[in-house]
Amino acid sequence: MNAVLVVDDSEDVQGAVELVLETRARYLKATTLEEASFQFVLHWDEIDFILVDGSVPPGNLEGAAAYEPWDWVYRVRSLGYEGDIIAFSANPSSQKKLMEAGCNDEFAKGEERLERLLELLTLSTPQ
Repeated sequence: MNAVLVVDDSEDVQGAVELVLETRARYLKATTLEEASFQFVLHWDEIDFILVDGSVPPGNLEGAAAYEPWDWVYRVRSLGYEGDIIAFSANPSSQKKLMEAGCNDEFAKGEERLERLLELLTLSTPQ
């Protein structure tokens, strides 16, 4: 695995995913959609999958560039990204919008779900 882009403003999620990935894959962190766009543009050819939360703030993006996480997912897909994008949100409405925008898997947030996601990351990354 090359890299995983984690788009989530939760320090708990970022820390847990970073801990699992630290020796297995390059960890790209984004706590806003602005940071996610920057990371994606710089590393698009290295990113194996993206984990995206449904409530990530836009950052310093303004006007037409200020959009929701599902808009960001749609734009990433429209640029031709074919890797996995996992929706990871506590809000069922956001989860649904992320899936409709182009995510191909989903996890609801919650402690037991985070443990399952970390298990998935562990299984999908070479030791």
